[in-house]
Amino acid sequence: MTVNRTTLLDLPIITTGTESGAWGNITNNGLSQYMDIAIAGMTSLTSANFTAGALTIANTQGDSSATNIAAGSAQYATIKVSSLAANSTITAPSSNRAYRIINADGTYTLTIKASGQTGVTFPINTSGIVVFNGYRDWE
Repeated sequence: MTVNRTTLLDLPIITTGTESGAWGNITNNGLSQYMDIAIAGMTSLTSANFTAGALTIANTQGDSSATNIAAGSAQYATIKVSSLAANSTITAPSSNRAYRIINADGTYTLTIKASGQTGVTFPINTSGIVVFNGYRDWE
């Protein structure tokens, strides 16, 4: 099986002449569904998704059998949080990426950051766009 991955969204790049009989499923589960969430998708997170106020989101990969998209998939365009139990932090992959952030919680703040960075904190009931350039903190 020869499926390489794109650098930013982990989309499949299928080597010509391989994946006989599985091409359609790989394309649907690993490309079409991911493009959909990367452009217009929103994940809704609550305190149940966090452990002690922390959540690390990661790129997931679809394959011939499933999309493997989860609430914590880093490919979503929009991240909405509500019903938090404490001030919370999301750690995202360190790659060039923009996210729309909605902190719909009326009590607690949300910080989004890359590993080793300080990030950007969204006060209660605020939203905005954060852009990470891959080398520095969010801007």
